[in-house]
Amino acid sequence: MNATTAWPAIVEYVRQDPEARFPRLLALDMDGTLLDGAKRIPDSFWSLAQDLHRAGCQVVPSSGRQLATLSEMFASDETISDFVAENGAVVASQGQVIATQSWNKPTVMATLEAITAATTGLDRVGVVVCSATEALIRQVDPSLFEAIQAYYRSLRYDDELVRTVGRAEFDVVKMAVYIPNADQYQRFLTILEEHAANTEQLATVDIVRSGRQWVDIMDSRVSKATGLSALGKHHEVSLQDCMAVGDYLNDLQMLKGVGTSVVVANAHPEVFEVADFAIGANTDHGVIALMEALVEYAP
Repeated sequence: MNATTAWPAIVEYVRQDPEARFPRLLALDMDGTLLDGAKRIPDSFWSLAQDLHRAGCQVVPSSGRQLATLSEMFASDETISDFVAENGAVVASQGQVIATQSWNKPTVMATLEAITAATTGLDRVGVVVCSATEALIRQVDPSLFEAIQAYYRSLRYDDELVRTVGRAEFDVVKMAVYIPNADQYQRFLTILEEHAANTEQLATVDIVRSGRQWVDIMDSRVSKATGLSALGKHHEVSLQDCMAVGDYLNDLQMLKGVGTSVVVANAHPEVFEVADFAIGANTDHGVIALMEALVEYAP
């Protein structure tokens, strides 16, 4: 695979003015974007990430996944040390959390009540409450726990979850709900959005569709865009000097905020509307082709 397999517009864009258009930070969504159809990182990614690093571009995994998960996924490459995790609620650099945003307790408790109401009667659902370092879940079917743990490596059962997260020392940064059944997913989303519209304490949270089986409940001040902005300030890099690639609705704010926004061919239709360029699908290794183009035309 070579640079020309990226969709021609983005290749030509970079080629025409590498000095101005080569990104300092390359933010990559994971699921549906970088990861292939088997949810694996393509083998050719690693050498390309190192080539970009040497050229002055830092690859930044930017995901709804947990920081512990992203750190484990990229542990083999020391050049990848910056992460935008939990859809921007946790930002880390060189092994240190540099930005996070915790919720107030009334919002935490009201959100849990709304989620409980919306999940009543659903047969397979996992409710995950996230801090910056770990995630908690009530007892669920082992197969469901295993599916959720793929995204949250630091995950543990807590049958007193409500009491635990209500304590002052447990800082909630995000809640996530995993619903593998498509019909139940839509039912849950409708009920939760109705609760949010009628509950004062939920005015400060956003309900974000992070995938076809995931709903994330976020602090409304937080997104991948704010996470990448915090990382940019840490490195003294403007968002205008960043490029981001994504595929789903939790990528919207990040794509709107950066200097160059790119979507994969399999992206949600709403995501296409905000992007500057499109590349091949994740199953066709579109991100790899883009990275090859950036390496080829690096200033």
